[in-house]
Amino acid sequence: MNPILKDRIKLIRAIESAIENLASSEKVSMNTSNWLRDIPMLIRQDYGENFLSFSCEDTRKISYAGTPAHKLDTVHRVKTTLPRFIRRRLGLGADKISDPILAHIASRVFGTIGDHDGDIQIVSGESIVDYYRESFGGSSCMTGENRKNILKLYADNPDKVKLLIYENGIKARCLLWNTDEGETVLDRIYPNDGHHIAAIEQWAQSKGYITRCTHGLPCGDVKLSDGIEHTITLPDPGIYPYLDTFHYGEIDGRDLILSNIAGTYEYIFECTDGNYMGGIRCINCGNSICEDETYHSDGDGPFCESCFGELYAYCDQCETDVPKDSIQRIADSGEYICNNCIQNGDYFECTDCEEFFTTDSIRVAEDTGQCYCEKCSENNLIYCEDCEVYYENEESKEYENRTLCEECYKSAIEDAAQYKLEL
Repeated sequence: MNPILKDRIKLIRAIESAIENLASSEKVSMNTSNWLRDIPMLIRQDYGENFLSFSCEDTRKISYAGTPAHKLDTVHRVKTTLPRFIRRRLGLGADKISDPILAHIASRVFGTIGDHDGDIQIVSGESIVDYYRESFGGSSCMTGENRKNILKLYADNPDKVKLLIYENGIKARCLLWNTDEGETVLDRIYPNDGHHIAAIEQWAQSKGYITRCTHGLPCGDVKLSDGIEHTITLPDPGIYPYLDTFHYGEIDGRDLILSNIAGTYEYIFECTDGNYMGGIRCINCGNSICEDETYHSDGDGPFCESCFGELYAYCDQCETDVPKDSIQRIADSGEYICNNCIQNGDYFECTDCEEFFTTDSIRVAEDTGQCYCEKCSENNLIYCEDCEVYYENEESKEYENRTLCEECYKSAIEDAAQYKLEL
């Protein structure tokens, strides 16, 4: 089979998978979801002029023919990015699909291709503590200095838990658990958005490992790809890390039993100070409280009234109380939104100022996928007036009082030269 045709089939399937994943995640509106589902159909139907495929020369780009004569011609096919092709060749503007959503699709599409074994390393024992100390893959409640004792459970049980390290343009991490049922489970991936998600999940699935259905914060049962409960039994360390997937458990004599299903066991392992939630004591100050005076928030707690007021804040999006350290102020709207709603909604962090904004105030770089607010984009991005997209690493070109990217600049020069020849 011709390699362009083979890559075309692979690309269409990757796009379909990425869109189906996004459309079913409730991150997009119904209208946007409908436009997204049109993309694979439009690409399949365009069997002549564009004949879209992965680029044979650049593993981070796609290519199209431009004319039917160049359908299988690797030399004359045009290289570009997937978001740019969807914008310019399929005609789907920002009024139908936002820039961040297109960037998310492209990230997932390119994360599912290729062999990722070389990007992944598995470590165990004290090495896990070292990577958490270095905040490899981003900071969290378990990273940084002085967490060694809390991470004792990981360091002392190399037969039960290991750490997956991923590095390819981005650093990421996640735990690998060996369950009592003889399965290996891929834990929550940090950071929980980017091309590495699909790459790590594809690697895990190729090994026959079980993966999570989502990589958000635990809320009720933590659903896994096989749809059933898994347990892990290991010696009780007496001090406990925050656990994402095996979030629930009990202490049975000298054993600690963990589960991904809520309500099965008494304790919830979501504290950051080495304790667990259970009994009728405030998990913050330790004081006894009456059951009818306890305060909870989505499974967190119990707290006394005083501690609850100090530790929790109200999310304007989901209208629930969430930990104050997991809520952000949205700079352009003035709302206070929890991290879970930010991850599942149209909110993005500016790469430069690190404040959060709604989609309308974000500019996405076509070449890097980085997000910038309107103010920061002025110093970090160039805007091409022809293709109407932003770039981070391209050098701007001036042509006839227009600021252009390199590709559009070359196209404008060629068009001008052709026009002179025709005259």
